[in-house]
Amino acid sequence: MQALPGAKTRMWTYGGTFPGPTVRRPAGHRTKVTFHHQLPAEAGELTVHLHGGHNRTQFDGQPGGLTARQPISEYCHIPRGLSPRASGNDLLISPGERKTYVYDLVEEGRPERAAFQWYHDHRLDRTARHSWRGLAGMWIVDDELDSSLPLPKGDRDLTRSPTSSRRRTGSSATRSSSTAPTCHTTRSCPAATGCASSMSPPSALTTSTSQTARR
Repeated sequence: MQALPGAKTRMWTYGGTFPGPTVRRPAGHRTKVTFHHQLPAEAGELTVHLHGGHNRTQFDGQPGGLTARQPISEYCHIPRGLSPRASGNDLLISPGERKTYVYDLVEEGRPERAAFQWYHDHRLDRTARHSWRGLAGMWIVDDELDSSLPLPKGDRDLTRSPTSSRRRTGSSATRSSSTAPTCHTTRSCPAATGCASSMSPPSALTTSTSQTARR
């Protein structure tokens, strides 16, 4: 990936872009996203957390516990011998597997308020490492109040994500703003973004997108 001017950086990404594809959905419209783990085995298990969302436990990106690929924790005391359910390991995505997350976009029985959120890997002890390696993307929830405000729209409505990047061989860090392809409810995303080839129409309650974690 071209993270900084000059040499490219090998990254782990959602759908081949960094940040991953931006998902934009109306508040209260249930959305399904399928993540396919195609990273090398060294990445271990993955789990996806929608940061800022109000999600059901099984779709909230639980960090999981100890596994054969991750037999110790550097920061947490986790008893050995816990069942997959007790440890949360039954909610992880192993290499080669896929999982569909269901986001209701509802808060206390009502549609969530408009918000800028982001999704990222949330694995035990590895959240930061996996995020700075590229497993992060933006998620926008729209509501009627937000749409009624005199804010930029269309081509002027840009999603920006501040990112700090540092070269291994240098001593200075540069801060940049990153953008990503946007998945709307009314159209298909380009195939290269990793979104589903078809999106549900605006009147549907469920939109399915597909994200692939890859190098």
